[in-house]
Amino acid sequence: MPLRLDPKDKLGWQRIALEARTKYVRIVRRTIRGRSRWYGQFVQEGLAPQVRPAGEGVVGYDLGPSTVACVSDTAASLEKLCPEVEQPWKETRRILRSMDRSRRATNPGNYDEKGCVKRWLRSERDKRRRWALAARLRVPAADSSKLIPGRPA
Repeated sequence: MPLRLDPKDKLGWQRIALEARTKYVRIVRRTIRGRSRWYGQFVQEGLAPQVRPAGEGVVGYDLGPSTVACVSDTAASLEKLCPEVEQPWKETRRILRSMDRSRRATNPGNYDEKGCVKRWLRSERDKRRRWALAARLRVPAADSSKLIPGRPA
């Protein structure tokens, strides 16, 4: 199969990375819109090529769940972590509530005397909602991996 590089790679990072010896190729299956897609991830020998030159001096940073704080001798900053990636919290909650309602309606006698679940029966609509939820959670993860050079997409 021919190798397809990302056309948005303006710095030629992928071309430089592929000049190193390939150690192995990892086969990855991803489900996109209900269909299985297969990808090959190359694991190259050595260090990742530098996109930008490294600076001089000592810098401290604190990585939080949604922000990154950086402090040096000359400056300090607090930045939002990956502002380009929008988290689909509202849509995710809506799908989860819909799945819960569907499960309870499909399985009205599914609880024992203690209130514990016996076994869920899944309807076709519930399965479609699960696929929609998986797709909703996959898209931000795929987008954020493109932002980090050297991390496989």
